[in-house]
Amino acid sequence: MLLKRLWPGMMAAAPLQPLTHTTSLCIVPPDDSPEWRAVQATRLEMRDAGIYRWPPHCNLIYPFAAKPRLAARDVRRACAAIEPFRLRLTAYGTFGGAKRGVLWLRPDVVGGDTDALATLQSTLCETLGYETPAARKRSLPFVPHFTLAHFDSLAAAAAAGDALTFEPVEFDVDAVHLLEREGHQGQFEIVEKVPLG
Repeated sequence: MLLKRLWPGMMAAAPLQPLTHTTSLCIVPPDDSPEWRAVQATRLEMRDAGIYRWPPHCNLIYPFAAKPRLAARDVRRACAAIEPFRLRLTAYGTFGGAKRGVLWLRPDVVGGDTDALATLQSTLCETLGYETPAARKRSLPFVPHFTLAHFDSLAAAAAAGDALTFEPVEFDVDAVHLLEREGHQGQFEIVEKVPLG
């Protein structure tokens, strides 16, 4: 199935506490599920340089808190207010410019509250103090995405996307995942899974 191309965009927030690129708050498909394997197979095919550092994921807040376990109580409180929902990975998009390009899959909420993913992200930001209403007005919108691969340019990422065939997959999101790694080249590991609802 040939996927349609989406326009680039990215999240910007006004953090009110120290952030680090060694932690992330994100969504990860069920471990070693068919959906996990489908995304990983495409990342391998695209020779994604980050495949061994990151599991397949959609960042909700990245970079995240320097002391993530101290934030876990607030993460649990925010997640309790959001009911589980289902995601479908279909269309692709790109970020980048002349010297860097990123190819990614867009997660769409299936059925129910189609804004559930955006609501989850904004609830986490507000609960954790990462974004104020005034800052949100100045920032770009949250663009949820599952990274497939990095390229030398936006044009190269777009060309790879135009040639991409990916059978859409769906999975239930019933938790958010706290990831942490040792140093900036370390492998992210799931250190806590916080249930929704």
